Amino acid sequence: MSGARPIDRFFHPVLLSKKLKSKPVSIDVGSAGLPERVVLFRTSKGKIAATQDRCPHRGSPLSLGELRNDELVCPYHGWRVDRDGATTHPTSGPIKKCRVPTYSVHEADGFIWMASSHLARRASFPDVSEWTHMGSYEIPIDAPLELVLDNFNEDEHFPYVHKVLGWNEEGAHDVQFSCDVRGDELSVNYRGPQRDFFGRSFFMLPKNGFFDNKWVVRFDPVRISYLVTATDCAGNPVAPLRQHVVIYFVPVQKHKTVIRVMQYSSLGNSRWRLLLKMMAPLTIMVSKWDLEHDKHLLEKIVALSPDPGPIRYGTYDEPLLQARKLLRKVYWAEPTRAEVGHERSAQDPEFSL
Repeated sequence: MSGARPIDRFFHPVLLSKKLKSKPVSIDVGSAGLPERVVLFRTSKGKIAATQDRCPHRGSPLSLGELRNDELVCPYHGWRVDRDGATTHPTSGPIKKCRVPTYSVHEADGFIWMASSHLARRASFPDVSEWTHMGSYEIPIDAPLELVLDNFNEDEHFPYVHKVLGWNEEGAHDVQFSCDVRGDELSVNYRGPQRDFFGRSFFMLPKNGFFDNKWVVRFDPVRISYLVTATDCAGNPVAPLRQHVVIYFVPVQKHKTVIRVMQYSSLGNSRWRLLLKMMAPLTIMVSKWDLEHDKHLLEKIVALSPDPGPIRYGTYDEPLLQARKLLRKVYWAEPTRAEVGHERSAQDPEFSL
């Protein structure tokens, strides 16, 4: 499937499971700037189905209709579409050689995952068997995928954008940083003095501790897996609570990206799961509130400066440069310079490298 769209090659989280109930839901998966609407619905037995959100008769959105006997009924002329894409006329019966394109779907970790084919690659989930799932949520951001990924691939903005975890402006002088590229994977590590904030004790963060944030970026599809620990300046753990946050970056339009977040916590022993579950609602609320600061700033940047012009990269921007390369290579499957040169040489005998 080389050269195909990301939705053809990778399963993406496209909707929170709890948002799909008895009514069909329309979603946008037009990541390449071309509109592509899909309608998701549940059958009477709870199975999920996904078809193109367009009636083949006159193009009406099927999501505006109702679900009857496990079939979508078009609101315009009553044509029906089942979970396999087969169509039926309300009076004439089944319509031969008229099928609506369908998608492959499944549920995991609070989300509905979708690809255009069951042959698409499923994301390799990190081992979270010793972790407690605190919750999943999503945040739409009116900004391109590349800009959103840049933001979540560096912690230099913490003193200015975030209010809870991480260091303040004074603590930025003591930040330790590293970046490593291993094949199609990017590893980043930040460690800096944890700022004091109201509610610090709720997160079991000791005073004068360090915020230690290690993450891995993968592009099949695009996601970052963060491991957050409270440590001393040498990196030794000084608090039992750890956070494991996995963020998927899903482009739905040329200038719109949805981040879909799965958050896990651990206190080092499974007997504390009940306590963590009690903490979950407040933990998710604070986490989402903090990430929405990124959303608001990114949207203002795009609105006021859609074309920022030349960029001067700094000390902490190596992950951004490496991620952009891997994004083009793995996720968008753009041809390399050597491949482009090979194609040109095949078409033009006089061309040479």
